[in-house]
Amino acid sequence: SWTSLPDLHQGRHSGGIAVIDGRLFAISGSGNQGGTPELNTVEMIAASDVLKSLTGAPGSNPIINPGFDDGFAGWLRSPGVLLSEEGGVAPPAVRVSGILTTAAPVTGGQTYELRLLFRSTAGSGTVTVQASYLNSQGATMAQFSQGLSPATDLTSGVLQAPAPVGAQTVRIQIQTTGTRTVTVDDVSLVQL
Repeated sequence: SWTSLPDLHQGRHSGGIAVIDGRLFAISGSGNQGGTPELNTVEMIAASDVLKSLTGAPGSNPIINPGFDDGFAGWLRSPGVLLSEEGGVAPPAVRVSGILTTAAPVTGGQTYELRLLFRSTAGSGTVTVQASYLNSQGATMAQFSQGLSPATDLTSGVLQAPAPVGAQTVRIQIQTTGTRTVTVDDVSLVQL
């Protein structure tokens, strides 16, 4: 049977479609039927959106505004963090030169995977993604981080960590130092 998925941000004629890690990617194609302009962008439909379309069930990503479609709703940011059209998947994305933070509910004793799409610049300094599990009082119970290396193309990043028993929230922080910047899009938290 056929089902409708969320609309693409840009209509495509021809091109390709792939499913990778439960996410649907629409790749390349033309902006009009029969040819030009040739598109060099990729759009992604998250697994939670595909599941919702197929079953009517709500999406499973507890992160508010993971694709930044509503600006910075649900996110805290330092002054160097700006909306950007260079995400490569579906604008808007976020260009981070500073700190970008959000929080989401978790269940203690479960393992979670934080996924994001990113493109990081070279230069001095670092780009770090950090997940901190917090108890009901907001105290840090465990913390995990991963540095992101420079990527010329949009790259998928993953940080996987078990939530300690008693954890109720995960605080997610993307931080740059020095001259490094990172463009981030499609942030999702998946319970494994």
